[in-house]
Amino acid sequence: MVKKEKKIKCKFCGEEVDKDKIIFGTTSSINICEKCVDLCKNILAGRKVSTSKTKGKTLTPRDIKEHLDEYVVGQDYAKKALSVAIYNHYKRVFKTDIKEKEDIEIQKSNLLMIGPTGAGKTHLIRTIAKFLEVPMIITDASSITSAGYVGLSVEDILTQLLNEADGNIDVAQRGIIILDEIDKLKATEESGKDVNGGDAQSSILKLIEGNKFDVEYSKNTLGSNMVSIDTSNILFVCMGSFSGLEEIIAKRISKKEIGFGCSTEKVKPNENLIHQVQQQDLYEFGLVRELIGRLQIIITLDSLNEDTLVKVLTQPKDALIKQYQQLFKFDNIALSFDDEAIHKIAKIAIKRKTGARGLKSVLEDSLMDAMYSLPGTKTKKHIVHESDIKEKHTNTK
Repeated sequence: MVKKEKKIKCKFCGEEVDKDKIIFGTTSSINICEKCVDLCKNILAGRKVSTSKTKGKTLTPRDIKEHLDEYVVGQDYAKKALSVAIYNHYKRVFKTDIKEKEDIEIQKSNLLMIGPTGAGKTHLIRTIAKFLEVPMIITDASSITSAGYVGLSVEDILTQLLNEADGNIDVAQRGIIILDEIDKLKATEESGKDVNGGDAQSSILKLIEGNKFDVEYSKNTLGSNMVSIDTSNILFVCMGSFSGLEEIIAKRISKKEIGFGCSTEKVKPNENLIHQVQQQDLYEFGLVRELIGRLQIIITLDSLNEDTLVKVLTQPKDALIKQYQQLFKFDNIALSFDDEAIHKIAKIAIKRKTGARGLKSVLEDSLMDAMYSLPGTKTKKHIVHESDIKEKHTNTK
């Protein structure tokens, strides 16, 4: 009769496992099991496995969206789609047991976010990156040029990400890079040279499809070293407003509608058509097919109406009005707004076509006099009325 080998308790998690699944230290009383080793490996690699909200549980798409709901108003479709995409991306990066056992290679999916200025594209990604504790940088895609021209190179972008990761290559290789205003890189030629169009798109394509790049990095001013960065697990998020894309979509839909027994009325361009975008529309707009093929997930955002902008001003944890109230509170002044004043702020932002991005400038213009004159006085309360909201600050004597 074979004697059953006694199981050993892991000193980290307390679970009893077989002896061959335990790693011993200098003595038999110091040990750790394989699962705890993997957990430590993931933590050191920069993976956030738990938060105060999940209470030790692995994050799910619902956890990510619930966090976004606290900071971003509206855009439910975008938040849901983004939560699933982010979850699947990092699940792929930190190889699941199924992948390891079945040897299934899961391809990376990069994102393309389309929406008007001020709809919250950057805010969504920034909120997620902060939540997951991964490094993130934002680069203006229109500043990227092909080799030999003045502007940002792909190596420059990776150096920025490495700086954001405090020089930790493993953490940087699991970060997020936002390429904003990708729609400005139309594949058009000028004076026989395509500097910021198709050639720049090709540079971006090489970056996002997963390659190794040698970049210079220095932790001090004494000199720099060449380090290798693999972009295979970096999440790339391309963004743009794509002004005029609605006309292309409307034209495509109209062609399908016109025919025997069909209505001959053309589809008129409108902002809601952006949700029907297809890859062929992006090609006609000016993106090269190879780049479109690497942006497998397309997420569209709605423009923000007055009611939504009012909620943006007041509801999120970091809402602008709450921020200004805190600033006034430092001077022991209670700041409040009339409903009419808040709605006027939203109306001005809509008029300027800046969305949520333009709300702060309206508040700055409207509160400047109060922020200048009230600190150091005996004032304990300041109410902002509709008449106090200014479209643009004017000089007063």
